[in-house]
Amino acid sequence: MKYFLIILIILAFVIGIFDLKFMLECKKEQKNNKAEAFIYVGDKKIIWIFGILFYIISVLEWVILLFSIEVASLFLFLFCCCMVQLGFATFLCQHFTYSAVFIKKNEVFYYAERKLKNIPIGQITGVSAMPGNVAYLFFNEKKERLFELQMKKANARKMLEYIIDRQQNN
Repeated sequence: MKYFLIILIILAFVIGIFDLKFMLECKKEQKNNKAEAFIYVGDKKIIWIFGILFYIISVLEWVILLFSIEVASLFLFLFCCCMVQLGFATFLCQHFTYSAVFIKKNEVFYYAERKLKNIPIGQITGVSAMPGNVAYLFFNEKKERLFELQMKKANARKMLEYIIDRQQNN
C-alpha cells in the first residue's frame, strides 16, 4: 500500500508538471501576440501569479506528503489540501488558456485537446452564440463546426470585427 501511494503521488506530480509546462507555453503565446489575442477573461498578472503559486504550494505539500505516509491523519489532511490546490491550479490553467484565441497574419490559432491548432481566416463564414452561455461556435461555408470558444461578448464582437476586416482586406 505504501508503494502504491508513493507511485500515485509521483504520478500526480508528473501530471502537474505537464499542466504547468502547458500553462507557461500558453502564457508565452499570449504575451507574444497580446495585441491580437481574444480571451474569455483577462490575462492579468495576478491570475497567473495565483495559478503558479497554488501549483508550487501543492508541489511542496506533495513532497511533505511523501514523508508523512506513516502518520495517517496528517497524510489524509495533506492529501486533501494537495487535491484542492492542484485542482485549483489546473482549473486556472485550463480556464484561462484553453479559451485563448490568437490571430497571426491570416490564420486563427486556438487550443483544442492541448494542441495549438490553426484555421485560415477565409474559412470562417459564420458564428453562432449558444443560448444562455458565453460560448461561440465558428462555422465554415458548409456549416461545419470549426471550433468553439468561450469569451466575453465584447471580446467576441472585437474578434468578429477583426476577422471581417481581415477577410475584406484579402
